Amino acid sequence: MNHPICPCCGRYAYATDTRYGVRHDHCGLWSWGGAPLVDEETHGARRAAHAVFDMLWKIHGFSRGEAYKLLAAEMGMTREQCHIKLMDKHVAREVPAAVYRVIRGEDDEIVIEP
Repeated sequence: MNHPICPCCGRYAYATDTRYGVRHDHCGLWSWGGAPLVDEETHGARRAAHAVFDMLWKIHGFSRGEAYKLLAAEMGMTREQCHIKLMDKHVAREVPAAVYRVIRGEDDEIVIEP
């Protein structure tokens, strides 16, 4: 498992096994599964982004991969750049509007099929 380095002090984060997976902590920041450490505001922005993004694959019938591909295109990113757990809070806050643009489609009709 990759131990992220704390952006505040430059030290490796502490790993704790939880029932949800490995959590890394240091200097009041944390992450899951070896992702870069971030603050509560960033985690909140990512949670909000996922709440809306997940509609693409849970409600509108796209696979998760297709949903990320559509989001990446809408946000002007490559597929490799477009993963919510890697977004900073500013980019994550743009996700809901981008998802709604994808759902509405070019002709302002709701998209139901992938």
